[in-house]
Amino acid sequence: MTLKVLGAGIFLAAELVDFAVPPAWRKATRNMIMATASIQKALTVDPRWLSDHSERIALVVGTCSGELETTAEFLNTLATTGVARPLLFQNSLHNATAGFATIHFKVRGPSLTLSSGGNTPSECILLAENLIAAGQADLCIVTLVEGHRRLAEALGDGPIIEGACTLILSSPAMAESLGRAGAPELDRAAALKNYPVPLEHPPFFKITESGPFAVARGLTS
Repeated sequence: MTLKVLGAGIFLAAELVDFAVPPAWRKATRNMIMATASIQKALTVDPRWLSDHSERIALVVGTCSGELETTAEFLNTLATTGVARPLLFQNSLHNATAGFATIHFKVRGPSLTLSSGGNTPSECILLAENLIAAGQADLCIVTLVEGHRRLAEALGDGPIIEGACTLILSSPAMAESLGRAGAPELDRAAALKNYPVPLEHPPFFKITESGPFAVARGLTS
């Protein structure tokens, strides 16, 4: 299926140093912040259209590692104090980032989280295609996020670039109706490139080696 790319955004962990975290995000995890910030960079669609048609917008979040660092913090707190902190548990779930982003952007269409090892990038793109082709959404936000540097380095896996990337996808007809007929077509072959399988310590995949990241970088550089 031919898809149009209405926006692309990249947010790397290095940007967190100078990023002004909004007060409403004070309980957000690093993954939530990186993913949501990348979506903000990618959203070039008229905000009025987004608010008027939020039920026709889908969100697909792909993450192999999930909230590893929050999970480790939850387990450490439980082991040392005997108290299971509800917020840490909630934020440790793989779908916590998708939930945070749907609330922030008021997405009322399908919202799904995928975690399928090295196949995660391509499965996110294929799911977006299916949602649009089946008429379940007019526009699909596809976001990959991996945040696990501190744990990876603790295990001796070396420096790993972490962050998030986002592509805003639609059908050609929807792009035209939004006045974006000239938007670039998705390079499907490039976007379907999966993560190379890491030799040690999966799921520490490098987000910069995914197909969607390469597409987003090509459109934003």
